[in-house]
Amino acid sequence: LVNQLLSFSKGMPLNKEKINLKTLSEEITNFILSGKPYTCNIDISSDIWEIYADKIQIEQILQNLIINAVQAMPRGGSITISCENLEIKNYYELNLSPGKYVVLHFKDSGKGISKSMLDKIFDPFFTTKKDGSGLGLAIIQEIVRKHDGLIKVESELNKGTEFIIYLP
Repeated sequence: LVNQLLSFSKGMPLNKEKINLKTLSEEITNFILSGKPYTCNIDISSDIWEIYADKIQIEQILQNLIINAVQAMPRGGSITISCENLEIKNYYELNLSPGKYVVLHFKDSGKGISKSMLDKIFDPFFTTKKDGSGLGLAIIQEIVRKHDGLIKVESELNKGTEFIIYLP
């Protein structure tokens, strides 16, 4: 929790290195989901670009997303993680600087998020969980922002949620 708060308050500097999202996603999901009633399909091709990012913070993004997905699927379910390479030509495409990005798609088959809640999910301390802190998604958004990326979310009740993260 202290590391999350420091990260959120911008107190932790980035320690960037080359990261293969396929390998990292496999390691994190295998560790967290081992022996649990969830399936995870990682659909990341070997030609996906590496990102230059803080590995600990990218791990934190994946961990928080997996934990949220598990909580949204109390009786089990599926998670799909995929990536694509994307070259942005001008700023007006998604309000990101021109350049090469890896787009991470993280989709679960959980209960989904209502439209009225979607605007609030990244607010610090906003939670719908009895034991939640409301920091998980706020921290993810801050980590993505610190990496000059973008996070979007799409969700439909009873059909799951997809987080789309653009990382340079």
